[in-house]
Formats: sequence, C-alpha cells, structure tokens
Amino acid sequence: RGQYRRYRDEPDVDPHSEVETFVALHLEIDSWRWAGVPFLVRAGKSMAATVTECSVRFQAPPRLLFAEHGDAQPDANELVFRLGGKEGVTMRLQAKAPGEEFSPRPVDLEVEFDQVLGHRQEAYQRLLDDAMDGDHRRFARADAVEEAWRVVQPILDAPPKIHLYEEGTWGPSAADRLAEPWGGWHDPVGA
Repeated sequence: RGQYRRYRDEPDVDPHSEVETFVALHLEIDSWRWAGVPFLVRAGKSMAATVTECSVRFQAPPRLLFAEHGDAQPDANELVFRLGGKEGVTMRLQAKAPGEEFSPRPVDLEVEFDQVLGHRQEAYQRLLDDAMDGDHRRFARADAVEEAWRVVQPILDAPPKIHLYEEGTWGPSAADRLAEPWGGWHDPVGA
C-alpha cells in the first residue's frame, strides 16, 4: 500500500489519513494450469502516467541457440494489451541485431484498434447500452464479486503499512522489491 507524499495536504483529507492512493499485489491462481505463474498488479494516483495495460511476459528459453557463453541475455518477450485511450496490442520481441555478434534488441509489432477496426463507442457508453439492452456479458457475476471480496478482505482487515511515494513516479520502492523476482515491473508502452 502506498500514498503519495502530498495526499494529506489535499483539501478535505484528514492530515493523519491512512487511505492508500497506490496498491501493488502479487497474486496467484490456485489451479494446475496457472501453477507458478505470478500476476503482478500495480495501480495508483498521481503516478508517472495514466495508462491501463496488461502485460504478459513470456519465459526465457532454457538455452539460447546462437549465443556464446557470456553474451548478453535478451529481455523476455512480452504481449501487451493497451486498454482505454490508445487501445491496441503490442508484441515486444527480442531480435538479434544485424552483424556477427549476438546482440539482442527489442522490436515492437504494434496494432492500434482504431486504425484497424475503426472508432468504437466509449467504454461507459457501451456499458450503458448493454445495461439498457439487458446484456450481462460485460458485467461481473455475483460469484466473481464475492470471490474478489474473499481475496481482498484479509488485507482490509489487517492492512499493511503505508509506503510514501513522490508524485510523478511509479509508486514506492517497496513495490519495486515486490516485482524483482520476476524481472521487475513492465514499463508501460503508453507512458
């Protein structure tokens, strides 16, 4: 849990407030299909940029076919879904740069939905239309909402301490330590 440093100076905010303006989580799904796959979530206010992305980071192969011992290890390949604003998908691949040496560099294959599929309704417009039509597909089911509360209720009952962070950053450094075992946080494409 985090709070940007000047939050308590905002109008109508208790100067001793423990309300978080940032959260970072490491979640796992209790299923054989997803065993060992970390889900890292980071969200907050007054951060470096306003973006909504889902990044799928692929595992590195067990050995690199053309690399010599001591060559630079490429970053993991990623599939990034951009939501809200500039919606689209980016496949970030590590490609060998031309030349004799094995030197990987990132290459982005990018699709913007507006360019390919045309302009769509705004998100709330779609939700309101679906609600008026009785279409339930974009809405959470009651059992999913109850399960989400089951997961977060222990945190709400015994919240961890608040870590302060500066406005315009990606949150407190404690969040960076949370993501270190999996190569750190993904830097948003839209930032």
